[in-house]
Amino acid sequence: MRQIGIYVQPYYEAAREPGGTPRVAVGRSFDGLASFYAAKGRYLTLAEVVDAATGGLAQVEQAVRDFATLAGPFINGYAFCDVANQQAIRAKALDWVEKNPYEAMFMERLPAKSSNRRQALV
Repeated sequence: MRQIGIYVQPYYEAAREPGGTPRVAVGRSFDGLASFYAAKGRYLTLAEVVDAATGGLAQVEQAVRDFATLAGPFINGYAFCDVANQQAIRAKALDWVEKNPYEAMFMERLPAKSSNRRQALV
């Protein structure tokens, strides 16, 4: 399988043709978010720091769940055929997440789970 037709509007649309680029619609362009693992990891870091549901990010939380439900079984089923490659992809995604934190987690208007947002990331 080369392409999965997943659509989680308004955030993600699969590429229209094999080999094409998916459309990831976020505040600014993040090429790394086209990776399932990077997008999921980036959201999970946010969820560790702020209360997404009460902070007005419930739609984002639902989109992550929808994407994981729709695409997760296909992506993980394929990825775990080659565990070494999956681990390399996951490590690359985590590195990207560390270098591109979800800036919303540092916004004071979003309710934090901890008094020290940066420390909550560790």
